[in-house]
Amino acid sequence: MNTNITSTLSLFVLLSWAMTLRADHNRLTVNLALKMASEQQVLVQRIANTYVALCYNKRSAALYVERTNSIEKFDAYFSQLSMFIPNDRVKEYIQSVRGKWQAYKKIADWTIKKEAVYDLLIKLEDLAYATRKLHASYQEYAYSIDPKNISLATTNQYIKLITHQQILLERTVLYHLVDRQEIADVEDLNIYHLLQTTKATFLRSLFVLEKSNLPSKDIGFKIAEIKSGWNRLEKYLEPNQISWNDVQALLIRTAHLRELMEELFESYKVDTAYMLE
Repeated sequence: MNTNITSTLSLFVLLSWAMTLRADHNRLTVNLALKMASEQQVLVQRIANTYVALCYNKRSAALYVERTNSIEKFDAYFSQLSMFIPNDRVKEYIQSVRGKWQAYKKIADWTIKKEAVYDLLIKLEDLAYATRKLHASYQEYAYSIDPKNISLATTNQYIKLITHQQILLERTVLYHLVDRQEIADVEDLNIYHLLQTTKATFLRSLFVLEKSNLPSKDIGFKIAEIKSGWNRLEKYLEPNQISWNDVQALLIRTAHLRELMEELFESYKVDTAYMLE
């Protein structure tokens, strides 16, 4: 009798342990999927930036390397995400991203031509929407397997805001570089208006972070650094004709801001298990 009880208890412990391992595995996988899906949203914008920057100087080896690295990183992330499809909603947006990425990549990873920029921007909007929906579908799944993370909503809203800022930074630089060149058909997109709107949205999101209940002084310092870096960057966003030297200076400032924003992102993420909306 005692032996049977012991065996039953042992089996129960083993099953509980196995279920815990499975839950931990799911948690890790979801966390990684969310991070990759988030970074993909930034990468698609950055690839367009690099393409348009190359229109100013088609001999810049550094920019070709940056374009290749960004494309390869997107491909690597998507390959891994394609192997983690927990439900039909994720499957739907994996398929959507796959098709739109292929169409975008045909332009972005090909010969640099000013006349291709219009089509690149159109494909970019389609892909940006698809990557955003894919990220949201992983978030929904994360909530469904561990609802307790809803309690992290406030912190995760700030994480989402920082990701959005990263996208806005890339868009700001992209629109400025496009606006300063004479590119066929692009005037139909009202790029200057998009530039001004994007800049204003970035500043509003920065204001929200500044006025939020900051978890630490370190995060406050990082937000102040980003604001200072943005103010320096704006000097290169004047509506004047720009040279290749101006483009290089702008890209250096942009790279510095990227680093600061990534540091801020990681600081907010420290105490959270997931990156949720």
